[in-house]
Amino acid sequence: MGHTKFAYRSGRGVFGRGFRRRATVVLAALVFVVLVNTTAALIASDFNAHSAWKLVWTNRAFMFRESNVTTTTVSTVISTGFDMPTFNLRNVRLDRSGHYRIFEDVVVAEDQESTSRSQVCLATLSSMDRLLGLMDIAQHWDGPVSIAVFIRTTEELQALRQFIRILGICSDAVRLNFAFHLVLPISNRSRIDLHAKDIVSRSSESTSCADQLKSLLPAPPPVPMKSLKNVDLLKLLFPQNHLRNVARDGCERMGSRFFFLTDIDIIPKPALASQLNEFLQPRQASKEIFVVPTYEMHDHAEMPQSKTDLLKMVSVGYARPFHKIVFIHNQYATNHDLWERIPRKSPDKIHVAYKINNYEFFYEPFYVAPFSVPRHDERFVGYGFTRNTQVYETYRAGFSFQVLDEAFAVHRGIQTRKGRGFWREKQNVQNRRHFLQFKKDMQTRYGTAKATV
Repeated sequence: MGHTKFAYRSGRGVFGRGFRRRATVVLAALVFVVLVNTTAALIASDFNAHSAWKLVWTNRAFMFRESNVTTTTVSTVISTGFDMPTFNLRNVRLDRSGHYRIFEDVVVAEDQESTSRSQVCLATLSSMDRLLGLMDIAQHWDGPVSIAVFIRTTEELQALRQFIRILGICSDAVRLNFAFHLVLPISNRSRIDLHAKDIVSRSSESTSCADQLKSLLPAPPPVPMKSLKNVDLLKLLFPQNHLRNVARDGCERMGSRFFFLTDIDIIPKPALASQLNEFLQPRQASKEIFVVPTYEMHDHAEMPQSKTDLLKMVSVGYARPFHKIVFIHNQYATNHDLWERIPRKSPDKIHVAYKINNYEFFYEPFYVAPFSVPRHDERFVGYGFTRNTQVYETYRAGFSFQVLDEAFAVHRGIQTRKGRGFWREKQNVQNRRHFLQFKKDMQTRYGTAKATV
């Protein structure tokens, strides 16, 4: 033992100093070769990149545990080998009021060839705190999606980039089919830094998709106080109609002939895009919009896969027509009772069930329409008179409302009056002032025929 120890220290043993020197030189050479090859690969991949989604060298993985997110391949592990999506902030314009900056196609769909062949594109909108609804849409909608997101602060912009990155990792559908657009308020008091550094995710590699995404969501904006000035209110008010127009325009640029306009918390029937494609393929764009009957269901209820499943949920009280209790006029003209009694034909074949002949003001269906329908009036900011004024103008413009059978959408969560809040009602009062001018504009544009308000 003593001799071995002496030999090691003096450098004459097998693991002596000479050996260690040679090993260090060899190891350094190997590291150099690996770094050179890796750098070359990264440069080549970046040079050939055609989208915002870029592969990076070291692939990691975390367990895929969410039941409401899928990928195009059946796997329990999702690769996290994607860099941050590169935001394209060049396509920017102001809205007509000069209160908002609109950034179009900030992140585009990777599979543009497939999205351009789709007859219909889903257009939706969200604020940052509600963006988790994209998980449901990514799972159930099998077509292109154009989403407009309202960003209030620099921190939300930073979180959005991380959110899109993780969502693209968790769902191939998001990376391949989704296009993102931004609407930012213009405020002299607090500017949004478009070039702020990315935030670093603190989640571990084993954290689930939903938990990683939830960690990025901000708290809902505070209820404005009377002391705030108008410039501050613009940051807090949700510009729904701006976002709807931006999302719809995104669908048109993606190449679809029709768009299905929804809110972020409205989930389409599974595989509805494919069924709508078959239905819309032989149709020419005309003065028809196609109403998709919409229901609300309990938060933890399973997503109905078919109309038969939905009717079973209705029969046991797990689902009911959207806004039936909170505001029945919202969906009343759709006539859900009649829709539920239609004799079943082919479960996978969408067809027109009946025409709506009892239109009334305050009707707000979710519908599929050609791009010739009137746009949403951007004078209405926040809540109140946002969707129903556009539907009213669509009616005045001579479009007919056709209800589709075997097509439906659901809202996750049963609506109650308690959840609406006094601030939402206050916005209704503010928008009612704009509505007085809106009525005069409609009369000037369309005359007195078909006027219902």
